[in-house]
Parts: sequence; C-alpha cells; structure tokens
Amino acid sequence: NKSTDFIAGNLNINEFETNYESFQLNLLIGEHNFVLTQSEIRNCDKRFVQYNIYNLSNGLIVEHWSVKQIIPETMAHSNGMI
Repeated sequence: NKSTDFIAGNLNINEFETNYESFQLNLLIGEHNFVLTQSEIRNCDKRFVQYNIYNLSNGLIVEHWSVKQIIPETMAHSNGMI
C-alpha cells in the first residue's frame, strides 16, 4: 500500500478508513500545510459524507482529523450535504 509512504511514522495508520464499496472525492482545499477533503463514501448500501483535515510537514501527513455522517434519504432542506 503506497499510501503509507505519505504518513509520518508516529501517526496511527488505523485512523485512515479504506474499507468501503465506493469513494468519490467532491472537494479538496489546501492552504499552507493544511488540506481539507470532502467525499462521499458508500458502504453496506449506505451513503456517508466524510470530511478529513490533514496537517502536512515535509511532505508527510503528521496529523489527521475526520468526521463522517450518514446522508439521510430525505432532508428538511434542499441544500444537500455534498
């Protein structure tokens, strides 16, 4: 798995979820040493929106934060989640 080449040695690799049926990256924003991604994940016939924030140093991910939520079938507004 080549993705481990970009993760600093002191960061827990188990933080990075890679077990899903499909993945679609919808948004990627980077500024200085921070990167934010927004993606849609499908797993077990459910749709999730997931946000990840990465802190980079010398080309490696040194910190990672993530939040994931199920996308409801119907929403109270027309804004959507993605």
